[in-house]
Amino acid sequence: KSVRPQDDFYHYANGRWLKKNNIPSTESRWGSFTILRVEAEHNLKKIVDSLLAHRSPKKGSPEQLVGDLYRSGLDMKRRNTLGTEPLAPFRKKIEKISNKKELLDTIAYFHRLGIHVPFGAGVGQDSKNSSRYALHFYQSGLSLPDRDYYLKDTPEFMRVRNAYVKHLHAIFGLLEYTPVEADKKTKTVLKIETLLARASMDKVDARDAEKTYH
Repeated sequence: KSVRPQDDFYHYANGRWLKKNNIPSTESRWGSFTILRVEAEHNLKKIVDSLLAHRSPKKGSPEQLVGDLYRSGLDMKRRNTLGTEPLAPFRKKIEKISNKKELLDTIAYFHRLGIHVPFGAGVGQDSKNSSRYALHFYQSGLSLPDRDYYLKDTPEFMRVRNAYVKHLHAIFGLLEYTPVEADKKTKTVLKIETLLARASMDKVDARDAEKTYH
């Protein structure tokens, strides 16, 4: 209460919390929702670990399905052996796109799998009528946190963007493209995402309840 609310309401409301809660070294951000997420992840891990104790769960049961999924995630030896092979069907589907209809069909296919490219979609309460649910679309498709990382040339944005270019190049290398092919594909990805960034709302507009209600 050392701060007057009319001078700085943010520190009036949050000052004590900020003093008592430092950002952990393992996190890039910290807040009540992050704390809830971390606690939920720890609780989920306890549940999954308890499932692994079941040596012969009933076939088709949640215990068997979740336990097997978790084991497959931990099986790094098999994952490294498989390499990029599990991605092959998706890559082939993308590479076959030759017109707009096939592009839209492929986007719809990925959305059915829960891969929201190049926009997001989901069902939630209608913001103006809480008695019903509505299908919501929202902007997506950017790998970097915000449109400004693609469009502004200030030192920090440039640093992150340059690091992202190196990351893309390394990913295409892991997909067994030659350095020349990886360079070409990296430039293509950056070009597409920059065009998406230009068409995207900025952070202020994206938080505007009226502008995002459609």
